[in-house]
Amino acid sequence: MDIGGLETVVANSAYVSARGEGGPSTARDKKMRAKLKLPHITQCEHIKDTLDLDFNFICVRQPIGKKIFQQFLEETDVFKAASGLWKSIEDYKTSQVADQPKTAQKCINKYFDSASKEFCSFLEEKAIMRVKEDAKHGHRDLFKESEQHLLKYLEANALAKYKESIHFGRFLQFKWLESQSVTEEWFMDFRVLGKGGFGEVCACQMKATGKIYHVYNVDEKNPGFSEARAIFYTAQIICGLEHLHQNRIIYRDLKPENPTIFGFLIMVSLSFLTGHVRLSDLGLAVELEEGKDKTKGYAGTPGFMAPELLKGEEYDSSVDYFTLGVENKEVTRRILNDPVTYPDTFSAELKACCEGLMAKDPAARLGFKNNDCSELKNHPLFQNMNWGRLEAGLVEPPFVPDPKVVYAKDIDDVGAFSTVKGVMLDDSDKAFYDEFSTGNIPIPWQEEMIETGVFGELNVWGPKGSIPRDLDRSAPPVSATSKSGTCLLL
Repeated sequence: MDIGGLETVVANSAYVSARGEGGPSTARDKKMRAKLKLPHITQCEHIKDTLDLDFNFICVRQPIGKKIFQQFLEETDVFKAASGLWKSIEDYKTSQVADQPKTAQKCINKYFDSASKEFCSFLEEKAIMRVKEDAKHGHRDLFKESEQHLLKYLEANALAKYKESIHFGRFLQFKWLESQSVTEEWFMDFRVLGKGGFGEVCACQMKATGKIYHVYNVDEKNPGFSEARAIFYTAQIICGLEHLHQNRIIYRDLKPENPTIFGFLIMVSLSFLTGHVRLSDLGLAVELEEGKDKTKGYAGTPGFMAPELLKGEEYDSSVDYFTLGVENKEVTRRILNDPVTYPDTFSAELKACCEGLMAKDPAARLGFKNNDCSELKNHPLFQNMNWGRLEAGLVEPPFVPDPKVVYAKDIDDVGAFSTVKGVMLDDSDKAFYDEFSTGNIPIPWQEEMIETGVFGELNVWGPKGSIPRDLDRSAPPVSATSKSGTCLLL
């Protein structure tokens, strides 16, 4: 074996070892994990004045915020039924299709029947009747309207009480931890996985949690894969786009440069290489101005842009769905004028879906309408897709990479380290970059804390009825010079 081959073996071995066969906790750096600890409530309660305390944001969208709010509901008698209904609806959405009728009926009997002890009287009578009627006829997505009523009720009746509870104090503790500066010391870089025109991608591990981040690349000569597998990846991309568009963000740069992920160049965060995809690299994304539904500006990759964008017209989120339907490199003339032709291997449903996505008229295009992608999700192409389970990460991926295999070229081909040379950083540069090290992005950070088990390790409560020391305002914070939680050095 030559030196280059040996270098590749060593780099790959270190990278595979970092993934940890027993889960994220086995791959953690104990010293860095010890730095992830909750502050005393008196050290963090001031940050509530700086937070966006919108109900949907802190109690629904933020993963840790939602878990703590639900814990508050469970432990508050007046909201126990509402809490049970919420979890029952979530169970219904993530259950197998064959099990949904039974799960739905159990929920209806418990929370929609006025004779039940846990009847949710805050639900509107019309909504209750519709759920019961739809259940009789085997309809799916039974509880969408009821869930909206539930959340409105909780916002009006539970939010204020929650903000006065020790549970909200626990939420503030996590928000404080989330806001702490994150520098290069928190990460371990492994080998370079690939290089492109705009930079390099390497394997990287968050030391405190053990989570691995990287781009998933395989041999570019891979001819493709089955339609069923393509449908799975497309469905996950739709979920990602729907979330962006619900937050008024247009992605603008889906493009077919990686043939192994249904023709899209996708930055993927893989936790132990689970086979699920996540949209990233929002360098060309744009956030719509408040009060406006469209924007203007040339962005994207020529050959993969919607007609209205090529014409210099105003456009909305529908441009992303046009690109989702592009399956080969269309030149500008064909995008603007010509009908699309498809390979014989495309099913009728796939052709119809592509036609809907690539409609030249934005108003006729499949995509994001009325604040969701229901029309697209209900297309016959996705008739066997359980969207609730997919969004919860419970649908088994069609391909799960082998955690003991490194899907990258040899180091001789991509280089072990960065090739950027001749750049010297002075103190002013360091100060400039430090301004960006202001904390974590809430939702991804909270997902990582939950996924890697750190949230469960930190979210510890005292015996029932007692207040944990770190939430007790009358108990002084433990001194930094303490050897333990009970013995102080004098």
